[in-house]
Formats: sequence, structure tokens, C-alpha cells
Amino acid sequence: MKITETDLQILNREMTKTLFEQREAAMSHLTLDREYLFFNAIKNGDRKTVFALMEPLTNEHLGKLSDNPVRNIRYHLIITIALTTRFCIEAGLMPERAYALSDIYIRRADKCTKEEELTALHREVILEFTKAMQKIKRETVMSLPILKIYDYIETHLHEKISLEELAEEAALSKSYLCDLFKRETGTTIGKYISARRISTAKDLLVYTEYTVLDISNYLAFSSMSHFISVFKAATGMTPKEYREQNYRKHFNLPDSHSLPASLKVQQHQSASL
Repeated sequence: MKITETDLQILNREMTKTLFEQREAAMSHLTLDREYLFFNAIKNGDRKTVFALMEPLTNEHLGKLSDNPVRNIRYHLIITIALTTRFCIEAGLMPERAYALSDIYIRRADKCTKEEELTALHREVILEFTKAMQKIKRETVMSLPILKIYDYIETHLHEKISLEELAEEAALSKSYLCDLFKRETGTTIGKYISARRISTAKDLLVYTEYTVLDISNYLAFSSMSHFISVFKAATGMTPKEYREQNYRKHFNLPDSHSLPASLKVQQHQSASL
């Protein structure tokens, strides 16, 4: 689908009008970091965090995709399903199962005619994907000290993590913890922390607009040059190159016939980035 000059003028006019209306109503969209933390919690099977961050689809900060309230919620639910599916696949959920769940829930959303039905379905979708990710985590059997270390690392990726802190968390000596971690995971603590930071950096590069410096600082790298060096060693490309190749290409939005006209344009533009 080719976007004409007239299409762009209409889009710009609608954008200007929408931004003005949002300012008049003191509206703002949910922050990207909160949204990222929400989807990250789902893929980690962290039910407590998921429901602490979960926003109702009637929240005005999600943005207005349709003047029809039911249709507006349905569009937001479809987008949520698509993003949840992608995050979970990247975290280890079998694509066949993930896409099957996605198809089932999108078809069910299409049949809903009331806001309450869509709200209940939204909760069911999030719970089902979170439970699926919890099951994946449980299938990897590890000792309690190592599970504690996993949780500690996951919640402190944005800070400097010392071996002393980890040993204290696990209530083990530093040497024994290192041996146990290597025996159960097949890698060292340092390499695991680095791998988790690089994995998180990939998500931030693809799904947010944070700068490379922002991401480097957020993930507690000693400097941006160090971050770039570690990232390139792990992926074969710089963060900038990775973003250029992958930015928003994995959003996997539903077929355009199920989206409103404004989202069709956005989907087309995202695919061309």
C-alpha cells in the first residue's frame, strides 16, 4: 500500500487535532518503561508484578483508537495480544503454542460486544500467557539458592551487582556459590549477568526509543563505549546497527483488515522503518 501526499496531509491534520485534544484534556500515554516492564514481567512469569502493572483497557492514557468505546477496547486488546505473543516467544514459549493462543484470543475478542466481556478476556489473556511462562520456568529445575540468584539478578540489572551481594542473598560462601551456579547453569555468574543485560538491551533497542546512552546507563555499564563493545561481542553488531535492523519489526501486529484505518497507516510505516 503506497501512502500518497494526500494521505500524509490527512494524517498530519488528524495528528495535530489529536495532540491538541490530548493537551486540552491533560492526557498522556503510558510511559514506555512501564509498558516494557509489564510485558517483561509476563515473559518472566512474574504474576505479582504483572497484575501490579496491568492497566485496564478503559484507561484513557492508552490512547483513543476509535470513537466507539467497545471497538476502542477491542483494538487495544488485539495489540496487547500481539505484543504479549512476541515477548513470550522470545523468552522461550513455543511459537506454535504462542500463535495458537494469539489466534484463539483475537477471534474471541472479535466476538465480544460489551466492554465487560473484553475486560474479562483481557485479564484471561494476560493470566494464560503468564501461566505458560511460569510453567517454562518451573520445568528448568534448579536449587533454591540459584533461583534466588536468578530473581536477584533480574531485579537488579540496572545496578552494579557484586559477588558479595549475591553470596549474601543465597546465604552461601562466594566460592561455593560460583561452583554451584556453574554446575547448575553451565555458565559463570559474570557471563550470565552480561547475557541478561544484553538480552534486555536488545528489547529496549527494539521496543523503545531510548538512546544507546540511556540504555547503557540504565543497565549499569561502566561507559557507553564498554556497552557497545560488550554488545558487539555478543551480537556481531553495534547497538545502533541492531536497532536499525530490528526496530519494531517484531511487533507482529494482526492482519490489517482487523485494524482501524489509522492503525493500518501506522503498521505500514513501522514495516518500512
